[in-house]
Amino acid sequence: MTMPQSNFASQSTSLRPTGCPMCGGTERVRRLAYLRCTCCGHEVLETPQQTFITNEVLNAARIRATTMLDRHQVGLARRLMRRPGAVVDVGCGPGRFLWHIQRYGIPAVGVEITSTCVDFATKTLGLDVRTRWPADIVAPALVTFWHSLEHMPLDALTATLQAVSQTAAADTVVLVSVPNADSWLSRVFGKENTYYDNPNHVHQFTPRSLDACMASCGFERCGSHPSWLYSWVGWSLSLLSAVGPGHNYYYYTRKRGTDFGFSPAKRHAWNAALTASAPVAAAIGGMLTLLDLAVPRHAAVIQQSYQLSSHAPAADRPRQQSPGSPDHVAP
Repeated sequence: MTMPQSNFASQSTSLRPTGCPMCGGTERVRRLAYLRCTCCGHEVLETPQQTFITNEVLNAARIRATTMLDRHQVGLARRLMRRPGAVVDVGCGPGRFLWHIQRYGIPAVGVEITSTCVDFATKTLGLDVRTRWPADIVAPALVTFWHSLEHMPLDALTATLQAVSQTAAADTVVLVSVPNADSWLSRVFGKENTYYDNPNHVHQFTPRSLDACMASCGFERCGSHPSWLYSWVGWSLSLLSAVGPGHNYYYYTRKRGTDFGFSPAKRHAWNAALTASAPVAAAIGGMLTLLDLAVPRHAAVIQQSYQLSSHAPAADRPRQQSPGSPDHVAP
């Protein structure tokens, strides 16, 4: 999922188009298919491109069923909300997070450009999903980027964050969850890291480069939220990927419904072998997760929350009032 720049009225050059786009560093080295900044560690595809993916089998029963990851995402989102209000999920896919958080009476709007996902979310699940930033949402309580920011080309990423900045109130929280290019997982497994997704991931963030990215658009970090679940899943699936017939075979066949061009007999054989190996991978993955918990900056996934920077000049953005403020005027 990516957001094209044309979907947003704001045109910004906050992020740097030359050198490292996050910190402006001039020295970069090649790492796999990416150029890595020697200063902040940010990685960008050498030949970035717009891609459209459906990262979920479009099955209503599967999406409505609650998983451990759903509980984690909804639980974290609810804890971070400082007041009642709307949630905007950018890159919502077919709407899984929207579906589950709305069950708690929280109004939620999704932003997505993959047409099959938009159709499914709106027509099958009855969700409010737009193809551009919702201009009628003023001062949302929470904006989430669940593994979507890394998919955006630089111009779209900048325009998206500027749109959020111009709509946010002082108590709006922005939650970003992205794979960590500085993780032990990435260092050990390289291309077999389950969170490695070339060419769909234009960016590979580090905690430092994500802070620089958000600061360029007027945000400052207000929290860090390491997840044992993302680490355990990452280690376990990477172990299975390393012994499987293709990158992320076990994950993609189940999550995305990818058939890898294999015959039914070959898929059945590999599925049986990897399913039998899954308990061993899960046990080893659980032990390796302790590394991530011990040193969170090297965890498999970065989960950080942001708010509008108190140091940003007021003239840089229009001031939004939260719905609880005395001078708030509803749109």
